[in-house]
Amino acid sequence: MYHKDIRRSLSERLSALFELQKNLPMPLRPYQIDALVAMREWLDDYDGTRRSYVEHPTGIGKTVLFASIASFCAGLRLLIIVPTKVLIEQTAKTIIKFTGGMLGHVSSLNNVCDDKGRTIAMRGHNYADVVITTDMSFASSSASHRLVEEYSPHLIIFDECHWACTGSIRHKLERYPESVIVGFSATPDYLTTVAKNGFEEIALENGQLLYAHPNRLAMSCFGALLDKMDVRSCIEDGWLSPLAWGSVSFNVSLDSIPVYEGVGGYDYQDSAMKIFMDKKWSTLSLAIQQLYKAGEYDIPNRQTFAVCPSVVTAEELSRAISALGIPSACITGSTTTKRRNEIFAAYTAKKIKLLTSVMVLREGWDAPLAEICLMLRPTRSRVVYMQTAGRVLRPGLDGLKKVSLVLDGRFENTRFSPLHAPALFAPIGEEIREGEIIIDVMKGAKGPALPAGASPYARSYDRRIKVEQIPIEFQQ
Repeated sequence: MYHKDIRRSLSERLSALFELQKNLPMPLRPYQIDALVAMREWLDDYDGTRRSYVEHPTGIGKTVLFASIASFCAGLRLLIIVPTKVLIEQTAKTIIKFTGGMLGHVSSLNNVCDDKGRTIAMRGHNYADVVITTDMSFASSSASHRLVEEYSPHLIIFDECHWACTGSIRHKLERYPESVIVGFSATPDYLTTVAKNGFEEIALENGQLLYAHPNRLAMSCFGALLDKMDVRSCIEDGWLSPLAWGSVSFNVSLDSIPVYEGVGGYDYQDSAMKIFMDKKWSTLSLAIQQLYKAGEYDIPNRQTFAVCPSVVTAEELSRAISALGIPSACITGSTTTKRRNEIFAAYTAKKIKLLTSVMVLREGWDAPLAEICLMLRPTRSRVVYMQTAGRVLRPGLDGLKKVSLVLDGRFENTRFSPLHAPALFAPIGEEIREGEIIIDVMKGAKGPALPAGASPYARSYDRRIKVEQIPIEFQQ
């Protein structure tokens, strides 16, 4: 089927979706309908770009959005690309509610089962019109050949599509000239606090300026932005929980850590960061232990997850906080699926109060009970920061009031300080008190989140900062 014919067919199916959306297993929210309307308008423009993307914050239902599309794609082949194998399982469990039948997957996983042990996705691409794969498998030579030559999808949905800006994946997408390709991401652009010749200056919603190489902007890869929502509007409308902020001070300067272009754009060099932070960790760990001992931010009683700079530091922090009588656990890339599920279950049941990790919980971890994000891996990459902090912003379950707190590390005497919540979410010039609300839900909001009113994280003493322009490092 040619590209124009696929566009026409998809537009017709979206029209049917609008008419029959009451039959979906869960109702679409107003902003999800707006995104689908924009998608249909784009599809109807046959002379438009062949790719497009949607920018929606973490936690407002991107998976439901493209699951609803899948429910009306019978007879068309749909390929869904996700970042991790864990997300293959999570995505399959959502998609199957909308499509029924059997899904396929291309990864090293065995057959994927639902919570009752029933197989819902079989390994391979020969069993269903909907196939899920990881970006790593998509970029591999063997899987890529099979998907192009044997599966030939009509529609490709790329979840966390910022990963498509990397060379190998970007090249593989070019092998699907007739496919309609739509990306979804909370952070489609690789914005950082580093600028070089040729970089583009991008203004955030609060007036802050960050920079990115033109090839690492979603527009260069996907061509057309269909719909965009920011964290502030989603919180104010009640689709995300109220956001509070605080910090933990460390007498540690980061100036000696080199900056380079890595997976999150320009950021602290990962290996140098790990070596440096491993050496300094006793100082940082002691400050976190003191935070728990003093009960600051009510942290001993809150569901907290900490993002650490290395496996060693994540494991050490878990042990240190457990020694205080607060049940903690650590998840790393080597944690088995069985053990990971046991830890998640215990965390959900509040039998574990602190969950530490490196970066494995950055994307795809759905934990509405999580209340505090402890940012102990300093970063100058907006992709890394937003994907991590976004984990804590999901509304509470069953109408329960929830206020999210991001605790940033404050690294003293650092010239180009790492990103922090006030700089990304609050207007320049605003004075922010630690422990207080940065963004609250508006009265009468449509979403499920409730207004915070007063913050539950008030400190024992008053410390404030004034939001200033993020310092930019200009390199040759």
